[in-house]
Parts: sequence; C-alpha cells; structure tokens
Amino acid sequence: MNDKTPKIQTSTLTQQVVDFLKQRILDGELQSGQRVWAAELAEEFGVSIAPVKEALLILQGEGLIKNVPRRGSVVRQFSPRDVEELIYIRHLIEADAAACAIKQGHITPELLASLTSHNEAIGSYRTEEGGFSDRIVPYEHDRQFHDIIVAACGKKLLAEWYQRLNDQAQIIRVAIWNIGSRGDKTYEEHRAIIEAMAAADPKAVRKAVKAHLDSILADFNQAIESNQIVLNDQRDGALPHGRRKLKSQL
Repeated sequence: MNDKTPKIQTSTLTQQVVDFLKQRILDGELQSGQRVWAAELAEEFGVSIAPVKEALLILQGEGLIKNVPRRGSVVRQFSPRDVEELIYIRHLIEADAAACAIKQGHITPELLASLTSHNEAIGSYRTEEGGFSDRIVPYEHDRQFHDIIVAACGKKLLAEWYQRLNDQAQIIRVAIWNIGSRGDKTYEEHRAIIEAMAAADPKAVRKAVKAHLDSILADFNQAIESNQIVLNDQRDGALPHGRRKLKSQL
C-alpha cells in the first residue's frame, strides 16, 4: 500500500470500496473486460478481503461488474445487442422524462444553463476532425447532461434508476470514445435537445432525444461492421486486458 492509497474507515468499509471501484470504472481506469482481483484490492486498500467481495457483489447487482465462471470478476462487457437494448431503454426513459419536465413546468433558466454548461464543456474537447481530444472528461459531462434531463421530471425513483443505467452506458462511452465525428454530433444533438426544452415543446424534445440516441447507435453499429471497435470478444466473459496490478489514483 503506497502513500496515495485511500484511507478506508472501518465503519463503512464495503460502501467505500464500492465508491472507489465505481469511480475507477466511470473514469475508465478499470475498463470493459478487465479482470478485478479481490485479493489485490484488499491488499491495496489495507482491508480484509470480505468487504471487497461484498463490494464486487453490489457492483455486480448494479450491472458494472460481471462474475464469469472460472475467471472471477470482470468489468462488464457489452455485446452489440446489449448496446442496442441499452440505448432503446434510455430512449424510453429520457424522451418521456424530458416531456414530463416540460409538462410539469420544470424547465427553468437554471436547468437550461446547467445543460448548456455541460454541453459547452463537451464542445470544448472537439477536434478539427469532429472527434474528441480526451477519452474521459467530455463523456463525464455527457453522463451528467443526461442525468439532469431525467432528474428534471421530478420523479426521484426514476432518476435513481436512470443513474444506474447511465453508469452502465459510461462503460460503453469510455470503451468507444472517439468514433468518427462523434464529438461534433454529440454537441449539436445536445443543442437540439436544449432548444426543444427551452421551447417547451414535448413533441420536439422527444424527436431530438430519439435522433441523438439513434445517431449514437448508428455510429456504434457502423464502427462494429468496419472493425473499428470490438465491444465484446467472441467468448463470453473473455478477458482481453489480462491480469494487472491495480494502483490507486488517490
């Protein structure tokens, strides 16, 4: 254990390990398909292996970790079919939540300013070719942008469930971070969503959300067909990254 290793308080061991591991997954330090070694994490954090195993079970329940027989815990991998289903569910939730926010009168100047701020941050990472210059930061703003839309509906349980879904989507964002002109497309498609919400037009906002998510899926499928990306190995639960010694960022 080095000087930068986070200090774990004994009162909330499991939850703290959950928080640290989740952040590593969302930040892309632990990537799709990478094996997670409970014993090494326990040594790094200076705790027994029990809370680490409990944390992995919690993250498995949240869809971020998968237990592969005879291989152990790995960061979840997504097949093309998984991505299609995830985007379909996101469309159902986001389009309805955005329309709900309009009907409830929740589209405030502060809300629009927050969405615009995140989208401008995304736009600042675009390259001349229309892609992204950074693998993590723009997609963290992307994740928050969509969380805000769903939360604007004012339904707490829906927002909590969507955040879990959006965390899963973050694994895919990080794994497939720079497809063609995805930077320009994301920025402009988000602008269309903001404009529809500012106009308080439920039909327009549903259309804008659908167009954005359809665009993402089309780019993913095209990248898969052209072998630009491989979301999942042919073997279920394959471990392309091999074994690594995990090191703390903190």
